[in-house]
Amino acid sequence: MESTSYHPLFQVTQEEMTNVRQSYNLDVKKINENLDILEQWFKKQDHLVEALPYIRRGSIEKTKAIIDKVLTIRELLSDFFTYDTNTIFDEFETFLDNIIITPLPKINPNDCTRIFLLGLMNADFEDINMVNIAKFACFLISTRMYYDYNFSHHLIFDFKHVKASAITKINPMVLRKIEVIFTDSYKARVKGLHVINAPPFIHKVVALISLVLKEKIIKRIYIHSTYDDLYQHIPKDILPKEYGGDQMSCEDLAQLMKDFIKSDAGRRTIEDSSKIVANESRRSTIKFNEEYMGMPGSFKNLNVD
Repeated sequence: MESTSYHPLFQVTQEEMTNVRQSYNLDVKKINENLDILEQWFKKQDHLVEALPYIRRGSIEKTKAIIDKVLTIRELLSDFFTYDTNTIFDEFETFLDNIIITPLPKINPNDCTRIFLLGLMNADFEDINMVNIAKFACFLISTRMYYDYNFSHHLIFDFKHVKASAITKINPMVLRKIEVIFTDSYKARVKGLHVINAPPFIHKVVALISLVLKEKIIKRIYIHSTYDDLYQHIPKDILPKEYGGDQMSCEDLAQLMKDFIKSDAGRRTIEDSSKIVANESRRSTIKFNEEYMGMPGSFKNLNVD
């Protein structure tokens, strides 16, 4: 593969692809050899329904384990990955009228990371539903697998229009499942969680999400008092106009996502999502239990004044 399929929200240059490959000591010849091996391996795995185009980190055995885990988590948490195609396109469009969850088109040149932005588009919107957010986030994860090519991620959370009542809408279990999908199954590396336009109640939000996030991710939470603080981690020129950047506005980014969802490629991504799973009834030796899924134990105690 000399280039990825083009997506306006997941822009990747040839140089960026080369840098990623070099970081894992891979080249086109080695990647093709690995894909041939994986193709043969898939034919012997009765519990896998469809192949996922996933080749990471250069290790065949690690790639097999990642593929197996990705397909299985998509089966076990199928509510996040399967959609009613009679209604989902309109639901996603309405969702994007009020909430923005989007990648930023340009890769961070400092560390080759993809930046994702989450915030409210509508100051009067209060009907925050964590399950709907999770479903759209999982759609983005599926889309990313076809178009993106990067090291890791920074996530920006804009609290500008978020009211204190939103705290009651935060579901720790849904948050934990999103983390399992994103970091444990898809092995995406989160380099930073960046909070901007933080409200007075932000410490309560951080305390709540700290119940379910891994310690190393909690240590990567940054609360920025100014956009200049944010620029220390993410270059200004790749940010949307609303944050002093040089790129398209959040409204334009949301429109690009709406256009993609209505396109043939977007529809295929949604319609194919439910097929990319593992058939657990045919797994011969491995029991995919809670510990394997990455959700063992109970939540930590929460004390918020």
